[in-house]
Amino acid sequence: MQLFLFFGLLFAFLVAVFAVQNADPVDIEFLFWWVKDVSLSLVVLGSVFAGALIALVLGFARQFRMARRIKELTAKLAGYEMGSKGTPRPEKQHKPAAAGEARPGPEPGGDAPAEKEAGPGIRE
Repeated sequence: MQLFLFFGLLFAFLVAVFAVQNADPVDIEFLFWWVKDVSLSLVVLGSVFAGALIALVLGFARQFRMARRIKELTAKLAGYEMGSKGTPRPEKQHKPAAAGEARPGPEPGGDAPAEKEAGPGIRE
């Protein structure tokens, strides 16, 4: 955050120096709009202000969309966590296998936990 502030102040300083060094009057034409003898420093500062305003509006729009998306996903997650009648679903419990029953395990060729080795030269 401090780095962002530093570069923002550096940019503002450079724009101010540019505006002071270019204080000559200029004529501005834009589409059907025409202004005569406006200080170039005012044009530069006005352009920077307009750019900052556009960036601010676009930033707020993005924040609004993100907040709305977070709200939608939070509601969707709450729906998954709750049962159909608004009661929490019981978590799946695995029963211990009775003697002689096959236990569910990893798929063949899957990531089964490695068997513990006894060490070099030691047999169990």
